[in-house]
Amino acid sequence: MKGKKIFTVIRVFLTLVLVFSVTACGGKKNETKAAGGSISSSGSSAQNSQGKADNLTEAYSRYIEAKSSAYDRISSKIDEHDELAFSVGMSLLPVIMVDLSFIPLTVIGLGGGSEMALGMLGLNGIKIEQNGSNYTMSYTTQEGSSAVQTCEYDPATDSVKSSIREYGKELFSFEYVKTAGGYAAQYTTGKNDGNEYTLIRGFFNDSNIAGFGFETVTGSPPSIFKNKNLDKNFVNSKEILTQVTKALPDMKLKLDPVGLERNSHADTYEIISLFGDRVNHFHCKDIIRYKNNYEIEPPVGMGDIAWNRIIGMFYNFGYDAYLVIEPHGPVWGKPEKRADYIQLSKKHLEQFIL
Repeated sequence: MKGKKIFTVIRVFLTLVLVFSVTACGGKKNETKAAGGSISSSGSSAQNSQGKADNLTEAYSRYIEAKSSAYDRISSKIDEHDELAFSVGMSLLPVIMVDLSFIPLTVIGLGGGSEMALGMLGLNGIKIEQNGSNYTMSYTTQEGSSAVQTCEYDPATDSVKSSIREYGKELFSFEYVKTAGGYAAQYTTGKNDGNEYTLIRGFFNDSNIAGFGFETVTGSPPSIFKNKNLDKNFVNSKEILTQVTKALPDMKLKLDPVGLERNSHADTYEIISLFGDRVNHFHCKDIIRYKNNYEIEPPVGMGDIAWNRIIGMFYNFGYDAYLVIEPHGPVWGKPEKRADYIQLSKKHLEQFIL
């Protein structure tokens, strides 16, 4: 697919730049190094992900390798289904096309040779300023536009944030953070009419996790820079869930009504009405929410959720799987209270089950 070629372009450019930089600094020609760390364009991302990166360029190259691996795994699955190859394949192109705008990150953290290497991209009048791990690069594009790219790298959290502006207007922004499970990332495009952004989110590693989502949002999303507590949940809206289920017709869902309302601000009954035929696992817990941020999680039947409606909808979809009672909250989540929670919840649910 086209996306694989684009990642190859980024890798090749990175390799050329590193060689350029090393030879410019008097390094050995048969080695490709950046600030003491070896980087290989053909080595596996698993090898590259060992240990901490020494600088921005090395950290970003590892990120690109992991993202490339994730994209290749998704592409391989798509290619197995002729009916998805074009439509889904084309819809994923923005995931990798956006990285072309951030190719300067492959060299902005290096020393001598950076300006010369960036000139290979057709950039003119390049000026790079560094203040610790903060970088500012100004340049003129081939079209004559004046652009400024800023970047901040935090080695402690292996996190990067960068933005590109032309004539004072933000065109792109990008953030990633390395978490225990992989990389979390988000990109935003410039503003469209109506103050809207296109948001691309991803969570992936270099072996078995790969997920990307698209959303149109109003305003900039919350920053993930330095946030090591992110999980793998990128399906956090009805719109994204619709896209995922359309692309993966055999995928089943686990639903949690409290999670839907609290984390996705979604209507549980609407979600069940739209995707009830996909559900094969359902968590049973309840919630009471009141003004002034009052919130508790009582046993099933003691809160705001209408379980008669939920069970009635499941009957209509022919649901024949588990209803999993899940004790939660600072009171009922205590070990000594869990059995009582389960008994009270079970008693309420049984009146609707034959």
